[in-house]
Amino acid sequence: MLDGSQQITIQKFFERWKSAFDRFDAEAITDHMNVPLTIVSKDGAAALTDRAQIVANFEAVNELHRGLGYHEAELEELNVFPTYAVNVVRAETRWAFRRIDNSLIYRFRMIYILADYGQGWKAVVAVNVDEATE
Repeated sequence: MLDGSQQITIQKFFERWKSAFDRFDAEAITDHMNVPLTIVSKDGAAALTDRAQIVANFEAVNELHRGLGYHEAELEELNVFPTYAVNVVRAETRWAFRRIDNSLIYRFRMIYILADYGQGWKAVVAVNVDEATE
């Protein structure tokens, strides 16, 4: 069972991460990632082994979102589960990405493995659970 302070710090982690996405700030997004970072999607898996690779990945993601009219993310659901290690959790999320008029770009679910190795929570693994839907 997670204690209340862990729940709060993880919620704040996602609030800061969302803010970085909303600003299209690849460096700040990367600050929330562990090095190395593994990303799993329908297209396969990528192991990003240094900070520059992670920044480049999120610069490309930002460009995609700009092209779709992205304005902000909404974290619609966050469920956090403990693991066998006290410094590692599984966070299951559902996101909605919206345009400035609040219209939906898409909604999708992600599972993150977060670890705190002494410098706060960082995503170690990010898994896209399903296809993005409108």
